[in-house]
Amino acid sequence: MDCRHALKVRELALERLAGSPTTEADETFLASHLASCAPCRAEVDGMSAVWTRLGEDDGADLSPSPVFVARTTAAM
Repeated sequence: MDCRHALKVRELALERLAGSPTTEADETFLASHLASCAPCRAEVDGMSAVWTRLGEDDGADLSPSPVFVARTTAAM
């Protein structure tokens, strides 16, 4: 994406999706920018779609396997 605000937009969009608190100024910037920048709007729409799909995956096992824990502990 060629927008000079792309990094800030991605960070703010992720904070919003994760439910992290943001400032009113950040929310105003994000809303205003997305209203006027089609590439950023498309990027955030894509991020939102992925976030939604991940939230719908009830079968996701987010617990590390015992093998992973053992290897990680041994490496430390």
